[in-house]
Amino acid sequence: MDPMMLARASFRARAARVASLSSLVLVLAEAHALAQPSTPPEGATNAEDRRTQLYREATEAAAAGRWSDARDRLTEAVAIRSSPKLLFSLAQAEERLGAIASAHADYVRALEGARAAGQGEVVQAAEQATAALEPRVPRVRVVATGVGDDTPPGATATLDDRPMPLGVAVSVDPGAHRVVVRAPGMREVTSSVAIGERQQLEVPVRLVAEGSTLALGPVPPPAPVSVVPGPLAATVAAATPPSSLGPWRTVALIVAGAGLVGVGIGAGFGGVSISKHSAAEASCPGVTCPTAGGSGLWSDAVTTGNVSTGAFIAGGVALVAGGVLWLVAPRSQASTAQVGVGLGSVNVSARW
Repeated sequence: MDPMMLARASFRARAARVASLSSLVLVLAEAHALAQPSTPPEGATNAEDRRTQLYREATEAAAAGRWSDARDRLTEAVAIRSSPKLLFSLAQAEERLGAIASAHADYVRALEGARAAGQGEVVQAAEQATAALEPRVPRVRVVATGVGDDTPPGATATLDDRPMPLGVAVSVDPGAHRVVVRAPGMREVTSSVAIGERQQLEVPVRLVAEGSTLALGPVPPPAPVSVVPGPLAATVAAATPPSSLGPWRTVALIVAGAGLVGVGIGAGFGGVSISKHSAAEASCPGVTCPTAGGSGLWSDAVTTGNVSTGAFIAGGVALVAGGVLWLVAPRSQASTAQVGVGLGSVNVSARW
């Protein structure tokens, strides 16, 4: 290879490594130079020594890809004495761990501190990191209502046991969170929510008087049960049964009804098939049929017989499925239920 090409390849490789590490402004820099204060507070030598040690351990953990350990040590170091560079490094560890909202908040703290301290290199890096992370931050907004759809007086909310304002979007890390809403004279509502990056989630909560049933968000009215025709083109219409039956017992009745329809169709085609077989035997007493009409009768007899058999199979399967569903059905309400009946098959689906 041309020496010039080798030199260019080596330069590109070094540039790529530098670019991949450039974001780690603090973690991969020299610990002593960045962690030591310019003027340590009097009597704080032991704490500063501990802070420097924690920073060095965080640097080693980050270099080894152990970002959880790095975050823990940086959090402890920041608790001893915060600085823009430590906050920036903590935000990097949090971002690597997927804690997007926490990382964004610490980048902002690092940016504000760096501007006040005149640390230009941290200001530039924090501005870029904050702008890149902003659109990825998920947010949760809790809307609490009571009588008349108004927010109950004195209502408060917590997110993961930390206070949060009602009706205001709050930045959260991706994952599962616990929301609790309380109001004087009303029973509290607890809800578990899950949220991902870039998601904007609204949690509607309805608070009611003490002793009443709690409701979380709007309760949709029950939808009627519909039956989807299968290949037999047999349609069974059923009115919504009493709620005490439960959705699956409703489906069981529909399936059993479809089974009866299938058996009836099978019986009808069976009678037609027997009649055609008799006519065909009369026209073709021997092994072969002397006329085209006799051959047609035999073909029709076989076809109607196959349809009859298929209908009997589908009807039988539906009857058995209906009985099984009735026996094992839980007593609960569903919004919609659908049943499809086909040749030798029954398809059942329900939504709550």
